[in-house]
Amino acid sequence: MQTTSPLSTLRQWLETQALDGIIVPRADAFQSEYCHPHDDILAWLTGFDGSAGHALILRDRALLFVDGRYQVQAREQVNLAEIEILHLHNDPLADWLQQNMKPGARIAFEAMLMTHTQHEALNASHCELVALNASPFDTLWQDRPAPPAGAIREMPVEISGESSTDKRQRVAAILAEQHADYLAITQPDNIAWLLNVRGSDIPTSPVPNSFALLSRDGAVTWFVTPEKTRALPPALLESLTLAPESDFLSQSQQLCAGKRVMVDADSAPVALRFAVEPQGEILWHADPITAIKAHKNPIELAGYRDSHHQDGVAWVNFLAWLAHEVPRREASGQPITELEAQAQQLLFRQQRPGFIEQSFATISASGSNAAMCHYHASE
Repeated sequence: MQTTSPLSTLRQWLETQALDGIIVPRADAFQSEYCHPHDDILAWLTGFDGSAGHALILRDRALLFVDGRYQVQAREQVNLAEIEILHLHNDPLADWLQQNMKPGARIAFEAMLMTHTQHEALNASHCELVALNASPFDTLWQDRPAPPAGAIREMPVEISGESSTDKRQRVAAILAEQHADYLAITQPDNIAWLLNVRGSDIPTSPVPNSFALLSRDGAVTWFVTPEKTRALPPALLESLTLAPESDFLSQSQQLCAGKRVMVDADSAPVALRFAVEPQGEILWHADPITAIKAHKNPIELAGYRDSHHQDGVAWVNFLAWLAHEVPRREASGQPITELEAQAQQLLFRQQRPGFIEQSFATISASGSNAAMCHYHASE
């Protein structure tokens, strides 16, 4: 159990490491919009649980940068006597560092949680960015939840419309055109598409948190927690080289030595660049899978349409329920609550064939709450 506040604990650590501050992002190593509790360091540290933002913790100040959606929420969730709220876009962190910190100030960051693009922007300030070899929160956050280990399921070709083998060869052909030996895949949604799998690490985000390297010949090394893959068919697993997620950097360093590896600057952790260079060469290029998977095949399109039809039935049932229940409950003096409406809508969806889970939690809001960006109902 934590005996001191997270901010105090972190500041004590800064002093022992001779650091002036540390950057704490909202994102995990995969730049996910929604994080597993294990990776939600920002919420543990500040109390803010929105889907975007980052904090700069100094020895004598704490700043939380959030966008316009979360200006009200942040002020309700954090201790304003301890934390200042700034605008994520109007007050960029790089500019703030340049204008408010002394030249050479030592600012720490976790290299797995910062993309190459983000690092380049911050590195332009006159501060010294200090990459951490290990996360301090593994020890400072004493009751930190265990990492996610959600089971991964197969997405059959009858639903995906194209085999994983064919997809790998399509992407490998692009590598050959670009004279690249490997593609580093750090976005779980792209891995989900490439391997025809879906994950369950984070509710409403059916992607497998993992990394992969695709070679020019179509071979894939998949860096994934072993217990996640137990439900996958042997034929799929045998077509891959499997390695623990924790080996991604070390094996990338080994495999890419003397090779040219394609890396997406906007999504890959800068730790990958540190591992690959200078022994290997990096080709900065958007992950081609992102564009390829945006072009849906006929089977995928049919699946989308069927899903919308099924959800349309659920919505009609929900609206009929509202039309019947709202006046009845109002008359009885027990109006329907936001949480009740949210639960009932989910129930109607769960009754439809093929339902697995929602794509995101319903925003059920009434009155002034309906004006709140990203509002979520609570008890």
